[in-house]
Amino acid sequence: MADQKYQRPTKPHCQLCDNTNIETLLYSPKDEMYFCTGSSQDFFYSHVIFIMRKYKPVPLQTYNKVPIKCKHCSNYNIFDLGFLKNEIVCRDCLIDINKKDGRLLRAFDPLVTDGDVHEKIAKRAPVREDLPVEEFKKRIIEIREKRGYPKYDNLGLSDNLEQLPLKFENPSVYLSTLLKFINQEEIFSLIKIKELEFLNINAKFENDEGYLIGFQTTHDVSRVLKPGTRVIIKLSDINNNDNDNNDKDNSNNDKDISNNDQDNNDENDFLGLVKSKKRRNYIVIMITSGDLKQYLEKQSFWKGNGTFVIDIRVKESKITFDRQRATLTKFAENNFFINILSGNLDNINKKINFFQNRKENKDSSVKTKTKKHSSNKKVKINGSRNNYYIVNQNDDNEEEYNDDEKIEIDESYRHLNDEQRMAIIFALTHKFAMIQGPPGTGKSTCIALQALAYYKQGYRVLVVTHSNVAADHLTEIFISAKIDVLRVCGATYNLIASENEKIKEKTSYYLAKQELGDINEHDFYYDEDIHREIYNLEKEYIKYTKKIIITTIVTAGGERFNAQFDKIIVDEANQLIDADLLIPLGLRGVDQVTLYGDQMQIGPFVHSKENKSFGLGRSFIQRLDLLHHKAICLKIQYRMHPSLSEFPSIAFYNGELRNGVTEEDRIFSAHHIILPNQNIPLVFYNVKSSKEQLSSNGKSFLNIAEASILSELIIQFFESGIKPEQLGIITFYNGMINLLEDSLYKMSKVPKTFCDELRINTVDAFEGSDIDYVILLLVRSNRRRNIGFLADIGRLNVAITRAKYGLFIIGNAENFIRHPTWRELIEFCQNKDVILDI
Repeated sequence: MADQKYQRPTKPHCQLCDNTNIETLLYSPKDEMYFCTGSSQDFFYSHVIFIMRKYKPVPLQTYNKVPIKCKHCSNYNIFDLGFLKNEIVCRDCLIDINKKDGRLLRAFDPLVTDGDVHEKIAKRAPVREDLPVEEFKKRIIEIREKRGYPKYDNLGLSDNLEQLPLKFENPSVYLSTLLKFINQEEIFSLIKIKELEFLNINAKFENDEGYLIGFQTTHDVSRVLKPGTRVIIKLSDINNNDNDNNDKDNSNNDKDISNNDQDNNDENDFLGLVKSKKRRNYIVIMITSGDLKQYLEKQSFWKGNGTFVIDIRVKESKITFDRQRATLTKFAENNFFINILSGNLDNINKKINFFQNRKENKDSSVKTKTKKHSSNKKVKINGSRNNYYIVNQNDDNEEEYNDDEKIEIDESYRHLNDEQRMAIIFALTHKFAMIQGPPGTGKSTCIALQALAYYKQGYRVLVVTHSNVAADHLTEIFISAKIDVLRVCGATYNLIASENEKIKEKTSYYLAKQELGDINEHDFYYDEDIHREIYNLEKEYIKYTKKIIITTIVTAGGERFNAQFDKIIVDEANQLIDADLLIPLGLRGVDQVTLYGDQMQIGPFVHSKENKSFGLGRSFIQRLDLLHHKAICLKIQYRMHPSLSEFPSIAFYNGELRNGVTEEDRIFSAHHIILPNQNIPLVFYNVKSSKEQLSSNGKSFLNIAEASILSELIIQFFESGIKPEQLGIITFYNGMINLLEDSLYKMSKVPKTFCDELRINTVDAFEGSDIDYVILLLVRSNRRRNIGFLADIGRLNVAITRAKYGLFIIGNAENFIRHPTWRELIEFCQNKDVILDI
């Protein structure tokens, strides 16, 4: 059926489905094509919106060639436009003109909602059900290539993926299955990076030496170019460039996404590293290769006032996937842990002698008669890229130890409750332990004191977590507890960590710089000899330091960590896939592992929807829970006002979460805010008439009506004397963050400096932290009652458990009522009389 030839209509028709009803068509002059308001099987978006979202929005016209644009500024981006009093205006003009009038802001009627364009622009077309999927895909590829996107040839995607079971009987099957998933993830990551290209950006030097450049960014750029991102900068001759950011010539048509040669760059390409966001939507990049200033002086890339034009693309990295693959070979002495990760839990509660010092531990094969020596048995692991081997070692007859009562935990930093103390002692005396830490229960404190106990006993300890932000947070906790710690960062994060005053003196990079003396900052990256010296010094620190080391999972897989570690503590294990978790377990000498996490919070991120559907998106601790191995759970929370912890306890923790703080400990002090129930610092603002909108790039969501309610709430906090650092604004979408960062100060009557200092971020970025007051924006509000990934109860749990003194939810309750857990939350709010209809 896929080979069937379809005769295209000769009159105007939709490029995707051949629909010829002119009242349902919109015209794209750039593509010289029509697209309709109809959709195809299993498609949420209409054809015109699908193309605009996937391949960047371009100017559109009605079927009779009338341009669709803002009345005031001629903005043509259909995702920015909407009706206000029967006139088409863009969001920016709407806010600039009516910024203080919340009523008019809430009256804005977006041109794109519910996956289609407004009926005032084009009538809705029916769903096309008879067009074969292969023909539809073929037409999409034609449009991709016409727009200049890279070809997806020779991807090497696996067609034999299987559902990841909860338990593997054979370790070799387990590891070979992981290898397939790793390879698949790498390909999908590569696809995403290949499409990240930002054109014709006006940049300028930030320093006289010519290696720091800065530029004002659009939302799309600032969202992707985060500190530590490696980039390739290409100089663009503006004399031969039309400066249309959306206009890409067809020189890229022959790019093959399977080509991984990243070093084959033009002579005017410069490698760089995103150093910082100097202010919102302003990025500073350090040039790490080539002399940009000297090169520019010989060229014609200047554009008045010392600015020059650059193109930026993200430099792909295979480090994560290479280290995941490499670790599959490193289990000569860790058969115990491979069995656990495979789901074989017979020996999961195996005890270990905490008081056995390192020297005895090394010589245990000679001194301990109860241990058996087994022959090494190689097990072949088949993979699409390499053949791997592991070594089985039978250690089932280790001596059982009962030394729990002899262990004393140093509580000089913080007094522990009985559950925390028991959890730490269990972890110290077992080869494997899993500690579940619900929000505010002191998980980080337990990690610090467990590591300290190992440290005092003379063991080498490595603490790992999923992200640099989480590792920095742990480092701060260790420092505050006066625990000697060494923070080791990856090369791309060293610059960022070195500017963090709280932790920089504890980083291996800082110590190496101090030892090398006074050297220009750029030379640490630009000069290969200095870079190698720093690398070798850091390697020595890791090998010989007696300090507790904190790093990320991926960094722990690097060559610098070719040292022996006795004890591994993993934080935020709920955000790790098995391939990540194996990295620290593959280090030499590891005989004990503790996982800290909470399967009821946010899970791992995976690039491929296929991988997620096959189970790769499930964390190991979630899999253990499904295998009925229950973690030791910390159950006393010290964060939230008791009224705020009530629902999370019921919904996520079987009502077992108890309060370690009282109402008197959490006095509500935002006196200008009216609470429907004076005894409960919780409000659900039900914005019934709101409509979600797509962001400017069509990839995210925002909601102007909710932003307008937020602006009024911000005024009340400001008038109550609440400081910006006490407020956290949480949403689920980058589109909403961009809107608030640009426009919140315009919509409210508070000083811009107050809004600039507010912490506005996604729920994922808030995990692991707390703040006095939280305002949660739900954003989603549509005819189909679609809530997207807000259906993930882990994200809901994190979102509503960050606040200490007060929680304020802004959203359309009706849009969430179909989802069981959201319905329970809404009913809880109704029963507590805390819902305010707007």
